[in-house]
Amino acid sequence: MNRRQFSQSLALTVAATALASPLAAKVPEPDTRLCKDDVNIAIIQSRAADISAMMIEVDQLFKVGAKDLICFPALQGEQQKNTLDLKGLAHKAVQYNVHIAAHMTVPDQIRPQSMPFLFTPAGDIHAGRGVHRTAIGNIALMSSADAADVVPADSEILVNMSAGPVSYEAMQSLARDRDMYVVAATAVGDSFIQASGSVIFGPRGEALAVAGLAWTQTVSATLPLGHYRARHPGIRQPQRVIAMS
Repeated sequence: MNRRQFSQSLALTVAATALASPLAAKVPEPDTRLCKDDVNIAIIQSRAADISAMMIEVDQLFKVGAKDLICFPALQGEQQKNTLDLKGLAHKAVQYNVHIAAHMTVPDQIRPQSMPFLFTPAGDIHAGRGVHRTAIGNIALMSSADAADVVPADSEILVNMSAGPVSYEAMQSLARDRDMYVVAATAVGDSFIQASGSVIFGPRGEALAVAGLAWTQTVSATLPLGHYRARHPGIRQPQRVIAMS
């Protein structure tokens, strides 16, 4: 079994375990017809220590206003407690009718695996890198360690989740060169210096929203995907969702 096959097998195993709940008793096959032309995205740049803390931050965010996609920085190291309680975030996605992107390390018999997840309003948990076709658009998940050439060509929104600083210039170039929206979520470290600079870029490399400093805050922007799709008529075709990559 090569590395890609191993990662796919692990993703399926983790998702199958998490999906063993009333939220989703079968393989995800949601209705992914596009439902919105304008998509409201928020990055929660925070100190979230585990899924329980992330759930609280989702609750707090929705006291201010509704979002279509919430992105968290990657969890790592001591922040890994309770990460297999994925159904908690899945419940929040259903409760608030929102998509939630998160990146965490999951335990495995061979070695821990760093993996992105996308939770949908239908209660589905999509695991793994690659493009995930949802009702708000084609969302690609990656971490700062991934190479730019792994980004699928039919992505509309790229979510990069990092536990440390990311290169503003690299994310800007990626958005401009690949002609797509890039959402870069970074964490707040204990020193308040570890990471900063969560940012949302438009397809021309323009900064739509930028974190001011390295404190806990929300960075948000509305993406006019209807206009974007008008310029890319072939990027979005009705098809079955890719639940696991």
